[in-house]
Amino acid sequence: MLIRPHPRASPDLLRVFETPNIKISIEPMASLIPLCDLYVASISATIRWAISSGIPVLNYDTYRLRYTDFDAAPGCSANRQCV
Repeated sequence: MLIRPHPRASPDLLRVFETPNIKISIEPMASLIPLCDLYVASISATIRWAISSGIPVLNYDTYRLRYTDFDAAPGCSANRQCV
């Protein structure tokens, strides 16, 4: 698994989660998305990049805002958490 933190987040804070199977990357998203088997994001403009690249997307509703921006996009699924 590869984790690309938000540009404002400190990758050093996430290093505690690194294992042989989980890596933290600060490479640009445009170069990482084509490598994905599944793209997981929350309310991100980068979801469009993954959809246009044919990468399946899970638009995780972290903040329970229930945005429907990508609901009709093929290959994109939004989690729906009950409040």
